[in-house]
Amino acid sequence: MPVYCVKLVKTSSPKFMHNATSAGKLPTWSYTYYDEEEPTKKGSFDINMTRNMAGDENKQSKQMNDAAIALVKSKHTGVSVRLVK
Repeated sequence: MPVYCVKLVKTSSPKFMHNATSAGKLPTWSYTYYDEEEPTKKGSFDINMTRNMAGDENKQSKQMNDAAIALVKSKHTGVSVRLVK
C-alpha cells in the first residue's frame, strides 16, 4: 500500500482562531504531500480554519492536521497517510 506524507509548510497570520476574530480573517494553513516511494507524485493545498475549530492551540493544530490527512485520503484512495515535520 502506498504511503503518502503530509507536511505543513506555511501558516497565515493569524495562525489560530482566537486571534482571527480580532484580525477579521480566518487562518489558512498550507500543506504539501508526496508519495514516499515515488516523490514525483506530489501535490499541495490550503485549508481554511473554520469557526468550528475551537479550543486551545494544540487542539486546533490537531484538527487542521487531521483535516489535511483526510483530504489526501479522499484524493488518493487505498493509501496510508502520515504527517511529517
